[in-house]
Amino acid sequence: MFKFSMRSEKKLEEAHPDLRKIAYTVKSLADIDFDISSAYRSVEEQNKLYQIGRTVEKNRSPVTYVDGINIKSNHNYKPARAIDIFAYKGKKASYAVKDLCYLADLFMAAAVDLKKRGAITHEIRWGGNFPKVDMPHFELIG
Repeated sequence: MFKFSMRSEKKLEEAHPDLRKIAYTVKSLADIDFDISSAYRSVEEQNKLYQIGRTVEKNRSPVTYVDGINIKSNHNYKPARAIDIFAYKGKKASYAVKDLCYLADLFMAAAVDLKKRGAITHEIRWGGNFPKVDMPHFELIG
């Protein structure tokens, strides 16, 4: 069984409890290792990412845009309502489509199961299904 890195553990502390439960469940089930690259980030950090093109430009509630700049994303809440992940290929971070799709299937199934059992209160959505694809991204709905 894989374990989260200390850095990922700190990131998960910043995340909503439902996202933490889902991530730990997937970690216990996955055949490939993964970690958390992002949970909470400030509006300033979000805007820097927007400037370099890493922020989705489509308006998805509760995201707010001013002059085309994302000033509130699900990462900007405390606790964070979104996390980003990456897989490992050996000891290196990987964003391989096959691995992220595999992990997304586990995340979505774990969320459905945990919600059905009353262990979490939110559903999630995967950035791989967004109009502008964001495969490492998972966020709470509602």
